[in-house]
Amino acid sequence: MRPDLACITAPNPGPMTGDGTNTYIVGSKDVIIIDPGPNNETHLRRILNILPSDGTVEKIIVTHSHVDHTSLARRLSDKTGAPVHAWTGERQPVRGFEGFDIRTVGGGEGVDGQFRPDGSLTDCQVLNVEGRQLQVVHTPGHLHDHICLRWPEAGIAFTGDHVMAWSTSIISPPDGDMGDYMRSLEKLSKFSEEYFLPGHGNAISNGHARIDELASHRRTREAAILRALVLSPQPLKALTKTVYADVPAHLHGAAARNVLAHLLNLVDCGKVRFAGGQKIDELLFLPEI
Repeated sequence: MRPDLACITAPNPGPMTGDGTNTYIVGSKDVIIIDPGPNNETHLRRILNILPSDGTVEKIIVTHSHVDHTSLARRLSDKTGAPVHAWTGERQPVRGFEGFDIRTVGGGEGVDGQFRPDGSLTDCQVLNVEGRQLQVVHTPGHLHDHICLRWPEAGIAFTGDHVMAWSTSIISPPDGDMGDYMRSLEKLSKFSEEYFLPGHGNAISNGHARIDELASHRRTREAAILRALVLSPQPLKALTKTVYADVPAHLHGAAARNVLAHLLNLVDCGKVRFAGGQKIDELLFLPEI
């Protein structure tokens, strides 16, 4: 880490959070905090203890509205006097849902429905931190309000849960969108920053190579879905077992969310159709011939 950059990992390890949520502090005296993390007393004390005693916290930035990133935001704001900023732009409807009851889709895992930032961030907005410039990049996919932050001077990108080393991102409709996720990977690949600091897990020294790996992984899963459907129309649960045969069964619930995201994207692209009912568990998915 640079002298003007610190990382504190929250004590919330788990299957979806790895070692815990990473909170970043950028600046030497007047700083910004990226992803306050979970509402945990130990984590709050560790953040406050590392802040410069003669400086100020100018902003608290949240990369997306999952509780493991947001729930400490208000307490941290109260302690530091810093406003909380996040993406609040209009949410686009997830494509592929036409024709069945969206209420049966599920989703919403970990979304902080009570999160209300003080200020809004916009795509390409530049944040100044003691002369350092961080640029906001809207990267929907994992969640509709997900952002990354570029720090061109340092060659660093803060990638939230969009690009991580230890795991792929869960894409859970209707909050997540696979088409958006792939487009956001491509968007991030066009920037020069190579050193990625994710919301969970270790830093990534070869960020563009990791983007390529993630995109290739999703294309491989998509191809496996299409091959399985060509052999036989299948419902979501059976298709998940087929496509994620390499993944332990206790993770198939999360895997099914990714499969559904792939299916909805394939429906939107005209490669797959569904039949059999209006509820997600009743549907058979078929290749569009």
